[in-house]
Amino acid sequence: MYKNTVRFLSYLFGLIMIGDITVLAANWTNEANTATSYGRTIQTTKKGEVTIYEGRWNIPAHVKPSPNLATLRYYGLKVKRGERQPSKYTVTPSGTKRVLNYNLKSSAFLDEVMQKSSILSYLFFSNGSIIHSQKSPSFRLSKILKPKETYHSNSMGKSLVSYVIGHAICEGYVGDVHTEIVDWPLVKGTLYEGQKLINLLNMNARDSHVVDDTEGMKATGRWYNTTPFSSIVANELQGTKPNGKRGYHYNGLISNLLLNYAIFKSGGNFNQLLNKIFNERVGVANRVYFNKIRGSSDEAWYQFHATPEDYMRIAVTIMEDLQQNTCVGQYLKELQILKIPKKMNKLPNFPMFKKSKSYGGQFHLNYKQMEKRDLFGMDGYGGQSILIDATNSRIVVVNTVHTNYDWDTLVFKAIKNGHIPE
Repeated sequence: MYKNTVRFLSYLFGLIMIGDITVLAANWTNEANTATSYGRTIQTTKKGEVTIYEGRWNIPAHVKPSPNLATLRYYGLKVKRGERQPSKYTVTPSGTKRVLNYNLKSSAFLDEVMQKSSILSYLFFSNGSIIHSQKSPSFRLSKILKPKETYHSNSMGKSLVSYVIGHAICEGYVGDVHTEIVDWPLVKGTLYEGQKLINLLNMNARDSHVVDDTEGMKATGRWYNTTPFSSIVANELQGTKPNGKRGYHYNGLISNLLLNYAIFKSGGNFNQLLNKIFNERVGVANRVYFNKIRGSSDEAWYQFHATPEDYMRIAVTIMEDLQQNTCVGQYLKELQILKIPKKMNKLPNFPMFKKSKSYGGQFHLNYKQMEKRDLFGMDGYGGQSILIDATNSRIVVVNTVHTNYDWDTLVFKAIKNGHIPE
């Protein structure tokens, strides 16, 4: 009884500190229930108005029944608190920030979406201007993403790792996408030693026997985003060899490997490299950063943080790289050529994944009905999404707490048709 009381009071104090009045008003109970996420049963506990998904840090993707507002607030704030840590590779804005032009259009459809969905911010760029810019109303989720506050990328950060690799190549730190990883002592004696960079970029490293995107490291269950990469190399990867299963095998360990390879190859100049990318090239208006892995002094993981507007600045820069055929633009176009097909029958039925038929260099490529366009997609857990159409100069950026929004209309069809419903 005493322990339960302490736990409740601790939680209550935490809620007071973050100012979430709605959850405070709830009478906490322990009503057990279940939910489903693509056929998987998930145990839940009802605590007042909040649904707790047992064993889950986030709200499960496309979960049924859809989470209510109290649950969205609870998990949105919980994840934000969990993301706070002192160790980061940070770029502080300096110099000239990229100006974003606005030519806003009205949309009753978007207004209604923002009143009901989990979306924190929606930005739609077309032909040089942002034509739609909406934030979650004050009565819904505005406390989760305040003005000038950064938001996590989740797996969109994998694509940004690739963008860093492209700049590392263009700056001379790395040879090219066909470079073999033979000069990095850390991966010596592992299945990644001697592999070509493009195989790692394409998630085609023949590592399905050692790592999984849901299980983590198969031998131990350790999660690669919370465990130093050097520790995983020393314990789970030593003596491993590539298996015979060539092809797309999506996992975040590869992205962490790539980012830390860039750190190694930049030879103490990694911060300067990031500054060149995000300050000199992109022109961010607020700080951006990659998280360092807890327990490590210098190892990073692909989790990236930026404001919605700075995500847009990054996306516009990528679009310009493609259109202007810069060195990095040539790198991105080479990724298109060297892309590999996804195993569509083995993918989760997420619209963001299923609409893209190929994967290249940590980007989702070859979107259905738009195969002839220069179209680069970034996807992150919980519905984070950036879609860049360099052919038609269109970009959509979505930051959200959960997947309960119409991605097909607001992202895919918006890019395809150049507009959203009025």
